[in-house]
Amino acid sequence: MLIIDNIGMLAYLYSLGKIAYIGGGFGKGIHNILEPASHRVPIIFGPKYHAFPEAESMIKSGAAISIQDQSGLENAITLFLEINGQVAGEKANAFLENNKGATQIITSYIRESIPFGSKS
Repeated sequence: MLIIDNIGMLAYLYSLGKIAYIGGGFGKGIHNILEPASHRVPIIFGPKYHAFPEAESMIKSGAAISIQDQSGLENAITLFLEINGQVAGEKANAFLENNKGATQIITSYIRESIPFGSKS
């Protein structure tokens, strides 16, 4: 187990992990769950995730689990380590693959909505 309190290391560390516990879920909301998903890592987070559609989708697909307490954390770790961690990690990555393309959609919208060369 690693507990990291350092900026800039997570992207690399997710590539080494088997499970990611994402912080913030017992406060205002969860932190970024897309980074561990890109490394095919199953994700665990606290109960305050409802403002994050990606979290809702990953829970429904089995890629993530929301926990309420220590017992829930222990159960989620057991589930991902002993039963379906690799499958859950693949589902997390599939979420990203199925939802990519936002940059292209946004830039297309901007190009269609704002005439280039316009001063407005």
